Amino acid sequence: MSGSGTALLCLMVFANTVCVGAFGPLLPEIARAQSLADWQLGLLAGSFGFARMIADVPTGLLAGRRLGTSLAAAPALLVAGVLLLWSAGPFPVLVVGRVLVGLGHSFGMVAGLTAILLDQRGAAGSMRLMLSAVSVCLGFGAFAVGLGSFPFVVAGCALLGVGMAGWMFPLGVIREHTESRLFAWRTGLYRVSVDAAAFLGPVVCGLIGEAHTGLFVSAVGVGAIATSIGLGRRALRAGAGERAVRSP
Repeated sequence: MSGSGTALLCLMVFANTVCVGAFGPLLPEIARAQSLADWQLGLLAGSFGFARMIADVPTGLLAGRRLGTSLAAAPALLVAGVLLLWSAGPFPVLVVGRVLVGLGHSFGMVAGLTAILLDQRGAAGSMRLMLSAVSVCLGFGAFAVGLGSFPFVVAGCALLGVGMAGWMFPLGVIREHTESRLFAWRTGLYRVSVDAAAFLGPVVCGLIGEAHTGLFVSAVGVGAIATSIGLGRRALRAGAGERAVRSP
């Protein structure tokens, strides 16, 4: 892949992500303007992740066979979804708009990441430890946000930001153990887990209400911390095994 091609794909992924991130700050205003209940607000926020979760595996299959078609479909779906959201229509129209944006983002991310990473391979051993560090940041960040007071929320958001910066590391590990022809498919499977969380988080918080949301987020953080411990132990064992093989 040429340098200019990689730059264009990175720009496309960036544009997709900006399109997604711009919606979050508008949710409170939409809730006030439409007089949405908590469950409706949770459904509106979660419909994006639901659409991505459903589309990730089919998108991975399509990207493995028709990569250009997948890349072309992404902006068309994003534009259609944004236009529906811009119309400020009733609640069902907004949900459909979010679903279309989710589908477009799924096409863009799975196909874009496949195109960017397909022809490069690197060592996965060091990435295992990085994955453990990412999980620690995400776990303590979620736990702090769940505590609710402003200083803890600020610190938690900072840790979550650091953790989210490492969301590419799992793809590096997957790529190291995957044949090139299956990379798009397994990228889609990885995105299913990410997008299932993006769907369930807002929906569950909307259903349980404000009183119990903090407890739920803190429990998720504890789970992430436990996961980080397991990842760290596996990384250390794998590193010890690799050193033993290299030693005479």
